[in-house]
Amino acid sequence: MIEVTIDSVRVSLMSQHRVVVLKEVDGERYLPIWIGPFEADAITIQLQGIEVARPMTHDLLMRIITTLEAQVLRVLINELHSETFFATIVVDAARRDRRDRCPPQRRDCPGSTRPCAHLHRRGGDGPCGHFA
Repeated sequence: MIEVTIDSVRVSLMSQHRVVVLKEVDGERYLPIWIGPFEADAITIQLQGIEVARPMTHDLLMRIITTLEAQVLRVLINELHSETFFATIVVDAARRDRRDRCPPQRRDCPGSTRPCAHLHRRGGDGPCGHFA
């Protein structure tokens, strides 16, 4: 296993795609991973410590881990299929019954803390995940 840290999040000059650059902790090797704009923004917001108006998906995951008094030991990138990396999150958690409140949800758009402004196809998912 090779331990890495996030070196930077960049925009590819050739395609405008986002790239997260991982750097080997005890070496000089780098691993660029092309990611989507939403993932790039989420990583950048977290790295810069920017407060956002509503919690993001990774905020909920971190809140659950914190509530369980757990600790992320490592994230293993262990597969590559069709140019997509797959990973396993290794967590150390004591087995206890813990409860925590989720952020408030609006009935008009599940998964959002503000009213839904998306257009939905009849009988299909909208971009926000709301089923019309």
